[in-house]
Amino acid sequence: MARINHFRSTWGRILSRCLCLCQESLPCTLRPVLVSLTIVVLQKRAGAEKQKIVSEFNQLRQLIEEQEQLLLAQLGGLEGFVNMQKEKGTKLSEEISNLNELIGEMEAKCQQPASEFLQDIRTTLSRCEKGEIPRPVPISPELERRLQDFSQITCALTETVKMFKDTLPSALEKRSRGPSQPYTKDHGAAGGRPPAY
Repeated sequence: MARINHFRSTWGRILSRCLCLCQESLPCTLRPVLVSLTIVVLQKRAGAEKQKIVSEFNQLRQLIEEQEQLLLAQLGGLEGFVNMQKEKGTKLSEEISNLNELIGEMEAKCQQPASEFLQDIRTTLSRCEKGEIPRPVPISPELERRLQDFSQITCALTETVKMFKDTLPSALEKRSRGPSQPYTKDHGAAGGRPPAY
């Protein structure tokens, strides 16, 4: 990359020097042709650089989109597991509610006189026999660990995006200014002039 940059700067200096020499030694009729050719060459170089920039950013976008899809798919699987656990918890709550209702009925039956107590006892007992208490499914430590991993990934992603936002503009600005122009935060290039492009 350094060799390419060196070549580009050398090429630019040579082109500028040739233009100066040619303008001095060429007849007036050929000078506009030389200027036009120089402009065409510079336009082609600018177009090639534009294509490189677009290509690099497209690759970056594609990488980011692929990573986003991967993380969202993994998180979606985790959400599905959490929803399944939630459904089991809801079902367990319903079972407990039904059992509490049955216990209430049994306690009320126990308070009745003996003649009323024995009426419809079969129905109540059959409902008691059907009621099985499902065991609650404990929340998996693996699930908690995976959620913690996603939290750490999100933090790292946030830091990376912030660092990218902070460094890219200043890196691009430094490259466009060149090494000879010092940078001041308030005024861009030294002396309050905008950086030369």
